[in-house]
Amino acid sequence: MVNLKLNYPDGKNLNVSRKKIRVEITFVSDRPQSFTTKLEFVDENSRQYSIPVSCTTDNCILTNYSYLQRAVSDYQIKADENAPV
Repeated sequence: MVNLKLNYPDGKNLNVSRKKIRVEITFVSDRPQSFTTKLEFVDENSRQYSIPVSCTTDNCILTNYSYLQRAVSDYQIKADENAPV
């Protein structure tokens, strides 16, 4: 089990003029690991809203692959010819 810490830098409440909530998610691990889970929000009418969250504690491309797949337009993997990646 991993303990995720949620931080709401701008507060947790939505209203007519504020339709989005910024959420920062952090976790700490003593060993390299990577996972994807759902973060679920429930409103006052009991409607649920889910977003996928991927977390990693390693810089290895293998553990970052699920994140890189979703952020393909933001990152590029380059390697010099005849050199290790």
